[in-house]
Parts: sequence; C-alpha cells; structure tokens
Amino acid sequence: MISGLISFCLKNRFVVIVIAVSMVFWGAYALTRIPVDALPDIGENQQIIFTDWPGRDAKTIEDQITYPLTTKLFGLPGVKDIRASSSFGFSMVYVIFEDYVDFYWSRSRILEKLQQVGDFLPKGVMPVLGPDATGLGQVYWYK
Repeated sequence: MISGLISFCLKNRFVVIVIAVSMVFWGAYALTRIPVDALPDIGENQQIIFTDWPGRDAKTIEDQITYPLTTKLFGLPGVKDIRASSSFGFSMVYVIFEDYVDFYWSRSRILEKLQQVGDFLPKGVMPVLGPDATGLGQVYWYK
C-alpha cells in the first residue's frame, strides 16, 4: 500500500506539486477566515441567582429559599442543569443553559421568573440575578 503510494508520487511529480501548492493556498485562505478570540469564553452559559436572608441557618435557607427557587426555575427552556448551594444567611443558585441559548435571552427569562417567584419566598426575601459576566471571570479572581 505505502510502496504503491510512494511510487505513484515519484512517477507523477507534477500532480503531487499541484496538490501540495493548492493545499497551502487553501490553508492560508482558511486561516484568514477562522474567527479568533484573544480570550475565548470556555465557560458554560450560566446565570447565578443570589438570595440573602441574614441570621438564618443553612437548613432553613435550603428549605425556604433554595429549594423553591430551583423548582420554579426548572421550567425554563434550554436549561441543562441547576446547581444550588445554601450557606449561613444566603443562597446561590446556578442555572446552566445549553450552549445554543443566547446569554442575554437567558438573563431575561430568569428575570421574568424571579418576578413570579416572590410569592413563594418568605417576606422580605428578594432574589437578585448575578452580574453580567460568564463563569470564566471567576478564574481571573485567583490570578
């Protein structure tokens, strides 16, 4: 097989040179058309919801804030996963969307849901959508 390929290339040098030159030009053309980002966003399409409720333990936060928030957010279109954590006095809910979902469209859907979820949370508790940034920005905190 390989010896046949080598003998073909030796007998047809002009064809091999034309193929090689055309591949170089095609590669140079493709190189100019590839979009390159200086800092590519390799993070997931996620939105973070913070909820403060000072003076409450993590179990109470989980039962009265985190769980109701996560169950109400599962109905959003394009949601891949929902991760949540409860700690002393606050709750964080990470809503992770599929890659094809637009970042700002997902933010607006979550803001619409947060307007409706106020009836299911304790009085005085207001969930807040996190900053307009991707998860990759959290990596730069440790730099």
